[in-house]
Amino acid sequence: MGTAVKIEIREAQKARNSDCEPVRRSKIELESFLTALELDREADSATSNKIKIPLFAWAEKNEWKRNRLVNPGIPSGIPTSIYKVNLLKDLPDCVCRKHHRIYFHAFFDNRQAIGTNLLRLTVAKNYFENGKDKEAELIALVIDSKSKEYFGWDKSVGDIVEYEYASNSIYDFAFNSEINFWVIRS
Repeated sequence: MGTAVKIEIREAQKARNSDCEPVRRSKIELESFLTALELDREADSATSNKIKIPLFAWAEKNEWKRNRLVNPGIPSGIPTSIYKVNLLKDLPDCVCRKHHRIYFHAFFDNRQAIGTNLLRLTVAKNYFENGKDKEAELIALVIDSKSKEYFGWDKSVGDIVEYEYASNSIYDFAFNSEINFWVIRS
């Protein structure tokens, strides 16, 4: 038997989160799925895959799109992995007359990718909102240092303290981070 995943939601300091019901409902469904997961500390597979594999299966059943480019205009021959988000949910027909989109990315990379991960979501939001009546929200799934140790994650994986510091201090001059961090807690 595994340990239930706990999620702490930390709203971005500068977030403009939607009040629209379809957006709120989609985020609640995602949070409910994640908190229903149980992680087995003794299993052989990487801990991040214990989250990503069932998450991606759930996402496909619930009309989320997987591995989408933040900008579809990337020329062929350019590697695209750093220009993709794990999941996105389109909500184009809202009663508020806006096209909403939720971008979700699991920040389970080593800490050298912190800047790339923050930029990936920020660019996705800016690119999408460049169109008329479009509004995007950003969710990053991260882990805290205590849980990283508890679940046996690689010590090189960036944690919430590192991401928040980078987002709110180091990179604050370059962009206004509107990333909501969903923190895995043990």
